[in-house]
Amino acid sequence: MNEKVMVNEKLKCILYTIFSNYNNLSKKIYIVLDDSKNSEKMSEDILKKINQNTPYFIKKILANFNNENDNSVLKLKKSNQYLEIVDKNQNTEGESILLDMSSLDFNDIERKCDYEVKFVVDYIFNLDEIGKSRFFKEVEKTIEKDKSKKDKKEESNNNLDINYLYNICISKYMWKDSNDAAKMENWIYNIINPNRLHSDLLEKMIEIINKELNNLNFDSYLRYILSKEENKSLGYISMSSDLYKLLLFEDMLRIDYSDKCTVKIDLDVEYVGKWWSENILPIFKERYSKKDLIDKLELEIKKNEIVDFHGKNFEKLKNEIINEIEKEYENEKELNEGFESEEKVSLESELKTKKSKSISDLQELIEKTDIKYENNIETLRDYCSDEFIDILENSNNENYSLKDLEQFLEDNKEYFNDKAYIFFEVCVQKQIQKLEQDLLNDICEVKTLKDLKELHDKLLENGEFVKCEDLETIVFRKMETIVKILNLAEINDEENISIANQMYENTSSIELEKYPIAEILICRDINIDLNNVKETIEDLREEVNEIKDTVLKNCMFNCEYYNMNIQINDSENYYTIKFRYIKDLIDYIKLKEGNRLLINLKNIKKTSQYKRRVFNKGNSEIIKEIDNFYSA
Repeated sequence: MNEKVMVNEKLKCILYTIFSNYNNLSKKIYIVLDDSKNSEKMSEDILKKINQNTPYFIKKILANFNNENDNSVLKLKKSNQYLEIVDKNQNTEGESILLDMSSLDFNDIERKCDYEVKFVVDYIFNLDEIGKSRFFKEVEKTIEKDKSKKDKKEESNNNLDINYLYNICISKYMWKDSNDAAKMENWIYNIINPNRLHSDLLEKMIEIINKELNNLNFDSYLRYILSKEENKSLGYISMSSDLYKLLLFEDMLRIDYSDKCTVKIDLDVEYVGKWWSENILPIFKERYSKKDLIDKLELEIKKNEIVDFHGKNFEKLKNEIINEIEKEYENEKELNEGFESEEKVSLESELKTKKSKSISDLQELIEKTDIKYENNIETLRDYCSDEFIDILENSNNENYSLKDLEQFLEDNKEYFNDKAYIFFEVCVQKQIQKLEQDLLNDICEVKTLKDLKELHDKLLENGEFVKCEDLETIVFRKMETIVKILNLAEINDEENISIANQMYENTSSIELEKYPIAEILICRDINIDLNNVKETIEDLREEVNEIKDTVLKNCMFNCEYYNMNIQINDSENYYTIKFRYIKDLIDYIKLKEGNRLLINLKNIKKTSQYKRRVFNKGNSEIIKEIDNFYSA
């Protein structure tokens, strides 16, 4: 790799980090330089590139620059509020994001980075100077337009989230002057994630797909992704693979957009079988013994058969792969004759006469079958796995719970092979899809948090399977809708708070920061560390601003009367304090801290009296605990 590529990769690492974190800068970004001799020159070069590739509003955030009337050009310096370039031997404060220029792993940072962030950074990075200037002007216009739509009394954030920037890039880019692979990759991402594009751009993209997508570039992209090293593995049909996403893209075009899309693509898959034989079959032969190979090939056929896409191209591709597997399967089968024992013959003969109609029948057969030779357990595994699949496929009158099926497989795991587990996973996915559809239907009738919790608890009866992002996202979006219409008494009601907390504790994929309206109901506990007053006051101020912003943005109740739970120095006592008194609490702590400094430094005795009698009277218990700390 040449030096220019390496330098560009390091710069992109910095930009990926800035664009990933600018909207939530709870940690400072430190760029650490290793070469102290050239650090000044390196700092200048890095700052120049950051300034060239960063919109004005992000620079303002990094520099903590709040003067709306100052129209002068803002340039980031070596040391800013949230971004600093330091030498290796310099100390970095508190929790921070460290970018060590001597050991940056571009692939690791790029892999962890959101698609939208990479797209925006790469788009800006590849523009010339005039293009960057025009793009940044477009960003500022969007911010101004956004501000003008808001009420004059409402404070504006004066910034855009990454999805807005992504949409601005797309509106400029519109899939012009890019190769088929780049177009297809972006189209696939936006069709699979339709909420990433604004509705007008999504419509326009579908129109462009209609005009430009044809057999040639679809087939070309399939060849491209099958040639990529990461697709040459046994996971080539897994949900994370490019092949899976391409097939899902075709599937969604045919179904979800059938009223808007007239795309017709007829894939030529003659080369797919050859690709499978050359790239996947050697992995099987290397990984498994001849004795196990037949079972693994059978499993691979089952795996391909289970995946369900409506697009006809998948059927063609799947059948081509299955044909190649069956060829190899027959070859291996001929080589593995003659391994039967008397027990195996007897077992096979006995199993032919058995037919399990239910899971309890299968459990009884497992308990009664005695096998002395370990090698023959495979015969029973095959039988039990096939019976398990047949029972579930034909269980019209009996609805087995996922929890019970999982326990059954766990209790008898030595009697089942991968086919049963893969089929069980398919059952789980289908059940989750059904639960999601039922949830979307049922949730429309939900009006209160109590009803929402009952619906959530009903979901949880299916076990840990339902703790997935899609289902939990639906529940928490509904929670936010309900919270928006709560009045002040309801938002402070202990039962509502308890319900919201229980629902959050029973989730696994939700990051509460993404649901600020739900967060103001759930997270209201603040610990005040009087041993570290400066940081405590900053935390309190951030909490106040966050609640104010959330309440104002969503036209909710008067936040002055919102209850906060305050804990002093991790004591067991919690004090309820109205939101309107947080500033008074900050002032009171600052006053007590100032008096302590006077006593310590000048030996001057001074009693502190706070003028806000209403605050003093209503919050006497918390004031008493603060006083006790400072009098100790």
